Amino acid sequence: MKNKFLHMFPLFFLLLLINPSVASDTECVYTCPKEPYSISSPFLRGLQNVSGLNFLASKIAESQIKSQLNKYVNGDFEIDIDSFSALDLTSGKLKSIKIKAKDIAYEDTFISAFQAKSICDFIHIDYKSKPAKILTPINIEFNGTVTENDLNKTVQREKYQKAISTIKLGDERISLFNFKNPKVALKNDRMIIKTEIQPPGIFKNLAIPINIDTALKVADNKIQFADIKIFSAGIEIDLNASESAFEDFNPILYGLKEFKKNGTKMTIKNISIEDDKINISGILLLPKTGEENKISSEP
Repeated sequence: MKNKFLHMFPLFFLLLLINPSVASDTECVYTCPKEPYSISSPFLRGLQNVSGLNFLASKIAESQIKSQLNKYVNGDFEIDIDSFSALDLTSGKLKSIKIKAKDIAYEDTFISAFQAKSICDFIHIDYKSKPAKILTPINIEFNGTVTENDLNKTVQREKYQKAISTIKLGDERISLFNFKNPKVALKNDRMIIKTEIQPPGIFKNLAIPINIDTALKVADNKIQFADIKIFSAGIEIDLNASESAFEDFNPILYGLKEFKKNGTKMTIKNISIEDDKINISGILLLPKTGEENKISSEP
């Protein structure tokens, strides 16, 4: 039984934590499976609960999830599985899952705290298929907290530094300056990106400090800059550029851009900067990748 848990549940949580896509322009609409669910009989479920087999099976699964997750994602995870029965669990069927995590690090993504829980009352995964199939839509509510320290780890990465080497003007990308030594501060409900402009040519040794001072908003189901102000030496500069011109400077987007896989959808409900932390909440939807065979788990 233990080996079945080992292969089944890490796969599901990797789908959840590693594969969410960038939010689309429209919010995802989720639906839940309808009863009756294809699970074992009340008698068998009661027998396994009374015997403690269900409790033991859940604990084994939770332990294996944590072990396997840490092979792919650095972080401290707490997993809580609510199952119908041990028999259903080994068939890839469960009531709900909850995740608590802190100090997550995955590629260019750093998250200090993360909580997620399933919305519906039935999840079914065919983990025996290759690749495994999701047989019922999996809908997850999530809350994440990103700190100033998390953001500064992101902006030091090569991918971020390369992205800010150009600015988007209309449909074109232009490279007028080099932006060096970016740092992020969160203050007074705003994000401040401090960097240095290095002009090309004969002025390449000149470094001009600038601050990109911005709020954050959710618009068109995307995290965007809002009310951008540019300062240099304490003087506000009017660049007459749209907010989209500085889109690549937004370090919040870099983790999300890594997640465009497997058709996962995300709805961002809210984003706020409070107590020098960015709080993000929303819903993830992992769509079905196979059809459920409506046969109970009962032998």
